[in-house]
Amino acid sequence: DDAGDPAGAFQPEPFYNGGRANIGAYGGTAVASLSPAFTNFFVKQDGNDLADGTNWATAFASIQTGIVAVGTRAGNVHVATGVYKTASALVVTQGMLQITGGYLGSGSPGTRTNATDACMIRFTNGSDRVMRVEKQSSFVLDGFTLAGGNSTVAGGGLYLCDVTGRVENCRFLSCTSTVGGAGVHVENSIVSFENNEVVSNVYSGANTPPAAGGIVFSGCLS
Repeated sequence: DDAGDPAGAFQPEPFYNGGRANIGAYGGTAVASLSPAFTNFFVKQDGNDLADGTNWATAFASIQTGIVAVGTRAGNVHVATGVYKTASALVVTQGMLQITGGYLGSGSPGTRTNATDACMIRFTNGSDRVMRVEKQSSFVLDGFTLAGGNSTVAGGGLYLCDVTGRVENCRFLSCTSTVGGAGVHVENSIVSFENNEVVSNVYSGANTPPAAGGIVFSGCLS
């Protein structure tokens, strides 16, 4: 699993290292175990879910379609700037997935912007989380605002369960839940959080712990 210090030497390892040293016995050497080759899929607002999603010209229109396209493989879903509305939670339950937002929509995958809310997933209907992620190794969510989740279960913005990975450069905005963490709920997982914001999320339950408007960690290392 390529989870070593990003400042550590990984260049001697074989191709497909993920840019971090393998934390196994042979990490940082030419005999380190290979990470799986990642399949790339692309999503943009004016895309087409009937296309093949393999580049910006044939990008999908919805992030969930990109997630489904990865299937049980290891894959990257590259998402262009814009607001992606969803009426149900985005669901990640298989494969090895890295979802990265804020691309300008050219190149392979090309340049990203770090502008606030440049790539937003907004929940628009009824009661659900914005995103649910379960049983993932090496999961990455990077460069998104998750907004408007309205959940009667834990994690109005993001719910992580049995996950190893990292969440970076994200905002969790104006989400509610009546259970657990309103912005983010992390359960039985080992997940690092770096450069994220949790803003204006509201827990509206009966104060049954663990519960909070921001982030709740339950039975995990972070």
